Amino acid sequence: EMARAAPPARVFLSVGGDGTHREVLNGVLSRPNPETMAIYPAGTGNDMARALQISQKNALQTVLTGQARRMDVAMSPNGYW
Repeated sequence: EMARAAPPARVFLSVGGDGTHREVLNGVLSRPNPETMAIYPAGTGNDMARALQISQKNALQTVLTGQARRMDVAMSPNGYW
């Protein structure tokens, strides 16, 4: 809800675990002009960050330098994944 209602931004930084990142993703993708989303792994499992080889150190570096990469997402009746 917060990402959906937020004012325009260059990057949405999601700090948390897989559930938090999924919620932010759904909010960002529901916007008329979806912005870039960055993840900072701070959850218990961090399965998505681990699969993408994103550590806390390189997550911050990526955000600060403006590096981005495109990713596919899947849509289900329960939202984006």
